[in-house]
Amino acid sequence: GVLSLKFPEAPTVKSSCGFFTELLPRCAEIAPVGQVVHENGKVLLQAVLEGIGGQASRSLMDHFAEILFALNKHCFSHLSVW
Repeated sequence: GVLSLKFPEAPTVKSSCGFFTELLPRCAEIAPVGQVVHENGKVLLQAVLEGIGGQASRSLMDHFAEILFALNKHCFSHLSVW
């Protein structure tokens, strides 16, 4: 999923952003999901920030912002460490 955030095709990036937007709220509900996000969240955050920083098209910024919002809302304790 993280690799597809860096693809040049906008539909692929939108789908990947949607995946993470749906996955992150499940961190507290499903322990294995929380474990994966805890272990790989830093890489996800880095990919999102690279996309916002200019690697992705400006039309995709809302989708990246949704991931940041989901991280802030559902994984705040980890986000502040990353």
